[in-house]
Amino acid sequence: MQLDQKVQQKKYPPYIDIYEKVSLVYRTSLLISLKFSFLPVHRIALEINIPHTSHKLQICSNQESVHGACIQYSNGSKGVTFCKCNQGWSGQYCTCSSDSLCIGVLANNRLLCVCPSNQNPTCYNGGQCIPIDKNIIPNKQFICICQKGFSGKKCEIADNKIIVSFHKSIILPQSIFIRFIEVINDAVPENGLTFKTISVNQNSITIFWSRPFHIIFAKFFDNNYYLITVQKTYNRSSAISTIVKPSVCQQASPLLSCCYDNDHFCLCNNYGKQRLANCFEFNHSEKFDCFGQSNCENGAQCLQDRRTCSHTSVCVCLTCFYEKRYEFSSSGFDL
Repeated sequence: MQLDQKVQQKKYPPYIDIYEKVSLVYRTSLLISLKFSFLPVHRIALEINIPHTSHKLQICSNQESVHGACIQYSNGSKGVTFCKCNQGWSGQYCTCSSDSLCIGVLANNRLLCVCPSNQNPTCYNGGQCIPIDKNIIPNKQFICICQKGFSGKKCEIADNKIIVSFHKSIILPQSIFIRFIEVINDAVPENGLTFKTISVNQNSITIFWSRPFHIIFAKFFDNNYYLITVQKTYNRSSAISTIVKPSVCQQASPLLSCCYDNDHFCLCNNYGKQRLANCFEFNHSEKFDCFGQSNCENGAQCLQDRRTCSHTSVCVCLTCFYEKRYEFSSSGFDL
């Protein structure tokens, strides 16, 4: 970037800020007048009168200091003021933050601040900003890679947080499929899927989910289903904590919570003195395998959160492999 040269006809007088040597308490500022638009070859001889510590700063009524205070110079330059910026701010009117560089003044007298390339003022909540080539996507300058638990174009939305604890009598497998159902009026419900691994001696999992949902249930590899939660109204960025009871779907009992066949999944509820089933279409064999395109290694299966318009994907690993793509093996190690 090439910056404009300074105007040669304009004078640029130096100024001096004075602070205490040890405490660094600000004392005053002095403005040095120049007779020429350039500094002379010889040194400038100055007599500086440092005010006493009890000297009160001359505060002006200028309200242009955004993150600072308007101060008058103390060496007799009446009416000449400047903005003394708060810590972390700079610029003529204290509008440039500590992680930016003030490089000039625009035509409307506003400062031009440039942020360094390693800073990210665009994505929120720790998201990583990735520039996009305008030749690829003309109307989009960047995308945000969000931290876990946040979503949105700028990572500004907190995901739903679901903490699921399983009853101690439930024998948990090494991994579980979590199914999300969004009920839509006069339409087939939308299905979502994620995958969670469970460590030894662990009986709870935490799930972050960014999409709308009304029903959540867990599926074990032995095709046992456990109902996690049901909500009539979806609330974005909500926190849910629940305990899964040892009641398997399809298990015959007077308090059957859910059941299913080849084409439907049903919730069982009390209606008066009866217990009725509320069913919706459900495809047990629906695939979420990333359409066969996967960067998972060592035979791991790619799993996306929705069959169409997916947001994320994970790798479902085989035994003894780990890491995000399961490229490392623990084979040969035992307890």
